[in-house]
Amino acid sequence: MIYKRGKAYSYNFRWSIRHEDGTVENFCIRQSAKTHKRKEAEDAENEHKRALRLGEIHPNDPWPKPAASAPPVFRAFAKEFLQYAKTHTKPGTQTFYGVCLDRLSTFAAIADAPLDAITGDVVSRYARHRQEVPKNSVITVNGDLRTLRRVLHLAVEWGWLDRAPAIYELPQAQGRDRVLRSFAEEAKYLAKASENLRDAAILAVDTGMRPNSELFPLKWADVDLTERPESPHGVIHFRLRARRTAHSEAFPSRQRC
Repeated sequence: MIYKRGKAYSYNFRWSIRHEDGTVENFCIRQSAKTHKRKEAEDAENEHKRALRLGEIHPNDPWPKPAASAPPVFRAFAKEFLQYAKTHTKPGTQTFYGVCLDRLSTFAAIADAPLDAITGDVVSRYARHRQEVPKNSVITVNGDLRTLRRVLHLAVEWGWLDRAPAIYELPQAQGRDRVLRSFAEEAKYLAKASENLRDAAILAVDTGMRPNSELFPLKWADVDLTERPESPHGVIHFRLRARRTAHSEAFPSRQRC
């Protein structure tokens, strides 16, 4: 219903919401159209009903919708992202993000742009730029792209963006293989490896077991530390795949301090 109050028109209508449990909630909406022209007041009422019908607002939400704040520039939001990473990610992941963001911040088209101005085209230009820098591998560039994608997705979660642009990594060979060619290289690797990775590496090197099919499925029941003449430090049993054989084999383990 359109009515005039003083010099300005207002409108008044009822709206109902049916919930999933079948209950119905009713609302009475009274709103000033802030115009002295009846036609403009009718248009304002119809627009309000349209927003309710499409689920853009709740009947208790203010209308018209408050103007959204402009999203921050990437350089400023990157600092907030790092604070988020300190709480929600492991130290190694946080360090990885920090290194990648440092590189992203050297590219002005991203670093000084508002979040909503970072498009797929801008990201593609960054990837081309990074590939032209000496000693920059595809793996390094893809790390930057993954970090940028995570930053923009967080901006969506926090309401700064409606949607994030699609970011595609550069094609690269799957996996990275590194063969230890000497005892010196083995020692360097074990000195830097985490405790679990160090133990797994020692078993793999000393026994020759393959990681996925033989080493990782091991259980404590497969470890026998009984001293024997042929294996004074015990044995480790690994179960071969059923399609090959049904019996177990044992390898003597090498004692490590």
